[in-house]
Amino acid sequence: MDFPNPSQVHTRRRMRACLAQVREASGLSLQQVVDGSQRLVKEHRARRKPWGWTPVALTRQNISAFTTGKGDQLPGPDALLTFLHVCNVVSPRQMAQWRAALDRARKASSAGAPSHLPRLPDHFVPRPEEREQVLEELRALAGGGGAVALASTAALHGTGGFGKTTLALEVCLQEEIRDLFPDGVVWIEIGQEPVLTSLLADVTARISREPLVRYGSVEAAAAAFAETLGDRRVLLVLDNAWRVGDLEPFLRGGARCVRLVTSRRSDVLPSGARRVTVGRMAPEQAVSLLAAGVAGATSEVLYPLYACSHRWPVVLGILNGVLRARTSRVPSQPLEVVVAQLVGRLRDKGLAGADGLAAPEQRTAQEVLAIGMEELAADAQGDELRSRFLSLAAFPPDQLIGFGVLAELWGGDTLEVHTVCERLADRSLLGSVEQTGVRLHDVIRDHIVSGYHAEVQQWAERLWEVARGHCTDGRWDLIAPEHADDLDWVAFLMVFTNREEELREILWDLRFLARRLQQGGIAGVSDDILVCEVARGRDPELQALARVLRFEGHLAPHGLGIPDIAATLWSRLVGTPVVRDRITHRQEALRGALAALGPMPDRPDARLAYVCAGHSDRVIALAWQPDGRKLATGTADGTVRIWDVAGALLRTVVTESAVNALAWSPDMLHLAALVDNTVWLIEPILGEVTLRQRAGRELTCLVWTDQGLAVAGTDGTAEIWETGAASPRRLHTASSATVRAMEWAGEELGLVTVHSDGTVACARGEAQDGAASGLNVPRALAVRPHHRDVVVGGAERRLVLVDMAASPPQVRATSELVEEWVTSVGFSSDGQWLAAGLKSGVAALWSTGRDDGVHTLRDDPLGNAWEAVFATQPLLDHHGKQVEALGWHPQLPLLAVGAHQEARVFDLRRTPAPQQHVGVNCVSCHPQRSLFAMGGADGEVVLANGSSPEVRHTLEAYQDEVRAVAFSPDGNRLLSVSEQGPLLLWDVTGGDEEPVPMSVDCPVEHAQCLAWSPDGGAVAVGGEQKVVVLEGHRLTVQSVIDVPQLVTSIAFDPTGTRLAVATTGADIWLRSLHDAEGQRLSAHMNGVTAVHWAGSDHLVSASLDGQVIVWSVPENGQATAVRKTDMGSDRVWGLAVSPSALVAVTSSGRIGLHPLHGDGPSCTVFLETALGSCGIFADGRTLVVGGAAGTALFALPAWATTLPGP
Repeated sequence: MDFPNPSQVHTRRRMRACLAQVREASGLSLQQVVDGSQRLVKEHRARRKPWGWTPVALTRQNISAFTTGKGDQLPGPDALLTFLHVCNVVSPRQMAQWRAALDRARKASSAGAPSHLPRLPDHFVPRPEEREQVLEELRALAGGGGAVALASTAALHGTGGFGKTTLALEVCLQEEIRDLFPDGVVWIEIGQEPVLTSLLADVTARISREPLVRYGSVEAAAAAFAETLGDRRVLLVLDNAWRVGDLEPFLRGGARCVRLVTSRRSDVLPSGARRVTVGRMAPEQAVSLLAAGVAGATSEVLYPLYACSHRWPVVLGILNGVLRARTSRVPSQPLEVVVAQLVGRLRDKGLAGADGLAAPEQRTAQEVLAIGMEELAADAQGDELRSRFLSLAAFPPDQLIGFGVLAELWGGDTLEVHTVCERLADRSLLGSVEQTGVRLHDVIRDHIVSGYHAEVQQWAERLWEVARGHCTDGRWDLIAPEHADDLDWVAFLMVFTNREEELREILWDLRFLARRLQQGGIAGVSDDILVCEVARGRDPELQALARVLRFEGHLAPHGLGIPDIAATLWSRLVGTPVVRDRITHRQEALRGALAALGPMPDRPDARLAYVCAGHSDRVIALAWQPDGRKLATGTADGTVRIWDVAGALLRTVVTESAVNALAWSPDMLHLAALVDNTVWLIEPILGEVTLRQRAGRELTCLVWTDQGLAVAGTDGTAEIWETGAASPRRLHTASSATVRAMEWAGEELGLVTVHSDGTVACARGEAQDGAASGLNVPRALAVRPHHRDVVVGGAERRLVLVDMAASPPQVRATSELVEEWVTSVGFSSDGQWLAAGLKSGVAALWSTGRDDGVHTLRDDPLGNAWEAVFATQPLLDHHGKQVEALGWHPQLPLLAVGAHQEARVFDLRRTPAPQQHVGVNCVSCHPQRSLFAMGGADGEVVLANGSSPEVRHTLEAYQDEVRAVAFSPDGNRLLSVSEQGPLLLWDVTGGDEEPVPMSVDCPVEHAQCLAWSPDGGAVAVGGEQKVVVLEGHRLTVQSVIDVPQLVTSIAFDPTGTRLAVATTGADIWLRSLHDAEGQRLSAHMNGVTAVHWAGSDHLVSASLDGQVIVWSVPENGQATAVRKTDMGSDRVWGLAVSPSALVAVTSSGRIGLHPLHGDGPSCTVFLETALGSCGIFADGRTLVVGGAAGTALFALPAWATTLPGP
């Protein structure tokens, strides 16, 4: 039989109900089931043939135990199968499903009240119609599952105080919810000013039942939260959401999770959510709430008061509390008199109906609250109870106020606190009572603060002293860990208690900034700055600090501890003098950590307008709304986000796969997204998905035309989906190869496409034109506005300008070689700017001053023609992070650039800062002086001072990239090599005189690395499958060592007798220079990138697998790995070693400082650039790192510069 279905069993109660249905369907009595089980047992014994399970003799008692009654007993696996075989209504193929159902039911907790829920008000009135409506939506969502979070969301929307929270709680307490969500109900109060890192961490710990873990960023906390949800069947209640950005982290993950959101703002609710509007209470419900617990109450008596309530649950609840208190205190007073007095009071204040107007409702609430205050004062302990109630408004809005802090604030014990809170809750004066504290309804709080400000401020003073007492020596950075969340309201309290100047001072304390970042992330510090500015007025210095945090602060929370955060944050602040000079307690904050000695090379471009951050994967698609007021981003993880022109997140839509393209309709009513081979149409205001149209072929791009939406794919054709048309109209282009990119160029050119065979084509009605671009792997195209020119880019590292006005179209110009593949290209709206995104992590820019087309230059060489039209402008550098997408603002010279997990918007009207030296591949520190050499991607060798930013010499050495530089042990010579060029030996003893090199042909192909012997008598060069050892002065060949792969790093041991060789393989080769003996060291999982000796008996190696390994390498024994340091998923490219520490740098910009031997302190600093090399100066106290953006200097902490003890 098909019913009951075991796949729908997830709880003990459901399992028992299904077994009862099975027996009922069988028509067997209890005794017949018992007899049948005994026959099965005998049959099994007689046959002695294994069945895979063993029948058991059932009894009437145990059958009844798992099919009837109110217990939670379940049968064992063999008893279950015996029961099912005897009943004979379950097919054999379903037996495994029943076994799995039993396992799920056994793992499920016994039936009981769902955990993590606030308490339902004692005098609440059910709202059955609304409750059933919500339950219906939850049933549908739970039954349908949903791999997309936003597609598994219900939402309650309504005015503040209309009972959304109470309705959600009433729904959660229904017994049916336990069956729908066997893994529980989790309640999350978001509120107006949530500290998302703390909130996400707390909820993650509650769901996982693991110890609380703090996260340094919202992104990290959200990722952990999503991973924890996994496939749990959980109902997640997201209560009181005020902003899209606050809600979005909780919408990630949880394929089998259903979410219930409450909010008073419709535009905050997730797109696609099933919405239920919570309005005023029905008249009958409103009267019932007024009458709850009031002796003698009838609708007739209460009607005058009901008429003043506007059927607002908050008002009704407070009035009910007043009625109960008065009738209890003076039972002889007729209820009619009490009601008349209350109505008279309200009407004296000018409050009458005005049903449907918000302002009168607010005044009604204010007057009702005033009456509630009077009733508290009339209590036996009225003054104290009233005062304690007012104290709750000293906390920030929507704050969970813990019973513990209330005990400290009120000077009582937790039992007394609970008693007071119960009495306040009984009068409906609290928003909720939860397991660890209470919340004050925000509507009530607003009225308390406005009406009783002086008294609330006195409580705020006392609360300040309580919080201050949680800090060692009164220092906020030394706040006790168990009270760390106090930091969320420190700024609020300082302003409330007129301590604005003190707040400003701690905002400049690097110790506090690091602690606050660890606890509350960038959002927490930014909120504190905003609170300070609101109180004190505009503050240019704090605004400068906020700007650094806004554009660069996302790097700091990545650190695992406060020293990491302080070190990274200081490295960002040091480049802004007005901020750097205001920072206090720097030395103490950076004790034991790397300390930046100057500005970082990866500072934000001066043209940066704002950053759209918070994506969890690569930004691969961009589109501006036609009026320029919104920007849409699409990511590789399948998320569309819509931002305003200040970079604030407006809307998030989660799709089913990577968002490969975005296009906004001309009328702005639709945003089209290409998701896999499906076109999604999104209503951009509310984020609703209005259409999902799957194509019957593989699609690659889309664009809006004046006729409809055009899509193109791998078959070389394009289709236009016209509004109202029964089927799309297909356009055949001049090539049948895959369409790589497409733009609409108006009626004159029509639809312009570039194909994988290099063809550039345009389709105008039935007309088709095409030209060969000369590119073998085209990737992008751009049509120049007001012209008939098209620019195409691709993997050939050049751009091609095609004149589409010619017949047939002709290539008219070719750019000079750019440094990497072109991933995207685009013209500004006025055609005066051209941008090209490159794989190397830059957006190249050209200005176009000419008004005439390129076709006027037909007789010029292609290169000259390009230069005649396009003037090179300073590029936008993303420091090694591939540019995936470009998007020009439709009216202004604003360029959006998608690279890595951010979209940055640049204003090209601003003056760019002077370009600095970039692209450092290698560094070498002088063995005696504060001097270092660096080899650049531009072929230059640069000598620079380590004690100042002064560059001593810039040596134009090579036509290609410098791969290695190395000072000789005496410091008199510098050797350099490029991949294709010669060995250059520079005499660097001449001081200010520029050295002249001795050139020697490189003895290896694809040279990558250099190493001097300790005495300077020999130097080794590594390249393609071999290492050549040269005499140190004349550079003549002494010996050759063959290895299996490309050599990436080499190092002589301190005796000069052994050479460590790293290759693109996972092994390290140790070779003796006196004989052919050697050994292979194997422990890495990927290519080894660097080796460095640490004394004569230890070797350090780094790899693309993220591991740094310390090896014990005795001269006459087998090498063994003695210590491993994991740099995560980062690729480690460079190593440096001090007497007691090692430094590793990675492709993601991470600098890791770790003990060389044993346990000890460590430090991590993050830069916004790929790093590839590092070195330590002769003084042992200064570190230099080099990467795609240039070099940076750091002071090493004392523990890393001293020799370890015995």
